[in-house]
Amino acid sequence: MAKKVLKRIDPKNDFFEHSNIRIKFHGGDGHSVCSPIVSAFLSLALNLPIPAGIAMTGQLSDDDEMLLRVGGIRDKVGCY
Repeated sequence: MAKKVLKRIDPKNDFFEHSNIRIKFHGGDGHSVCSPIVSAFLSLALNLPIPAGIAMTGQLSDDDEMLLRVGGIRDKVGCY
């Protein structure tokens, strides 16, 4: 996903062509960390920091084209 987004926003950036980054998640752990991992890779590739104070969660669609909605945010952060 990060490669696809980078090619869309900065076609001349070849960061991922010269990087050997691999991450493997076991079981169901990978789904909820997709958006933070993609954001971290893009931050690295573009040399732009992610602003402080941002919380992320989210799953990518099966074709890695979009971030899916998440539910239960209030429950997850303890707000009632």
